[in-house]
Amino acid sequence: MNTVEYLDALRARLQLHSDYALAKALNVTRQMVSQYRSGARGFGDDIALRVADLMRLPPAKVLADMAAERAQSEQVRKVWKDAAKVIARAARATVSGAVALLVFAAAMLSVPSSSEAATNQAVNAAQRGALCIMSTVRRLWLYLRRRLPRLRDRRTPSINPALLTAE
Repeated sequence: MNTVEYLDALRARLQLHSDYALAKALNVTRQMVSQYRSGARGFGDDIALRVADLMRLPPAKVLADMAAERAQSEQVRKVWKDAAKVIARAARATVSGAVALLVFAAAMLSVPSSSEAATNQAVNAAQRGALCIMSTVRRLWLYLRRRLPRLRDRRTPSINPALLTAE
């Protein structure tokens, strides 16, 4: 979804009759809503979180949609759109939040770090504080990836064949 689609969906969900009422619900000016509708601006991260809260959507999905809208490279835009789809699917299937974060992190790790567009996107994300969140998710994902084989080994203890022989 893009900014205008989110505005229309939010207006329908809250049963608002004007963009002025929508501006009040989002705690922004009427001019900001007009700029959102014209495409001159997209939601900032704070407004995206407010929209997610009002629409009862996963915040990561709305943030990913907004990042896709801001992306300058088609490759980066596609990765963000894929991430938003994965998050939406996970939310519809009522998958736990940890699994949704892991899927989101896996989608984000597929962005090639050597491309210039991905580097620019990472710099922009760092300025908005999103890099901290992603590094936390990545650390969690790496920890679980290292830890899960050990947990699996504990569940299936090895049996010494010498103990099975009757004396």
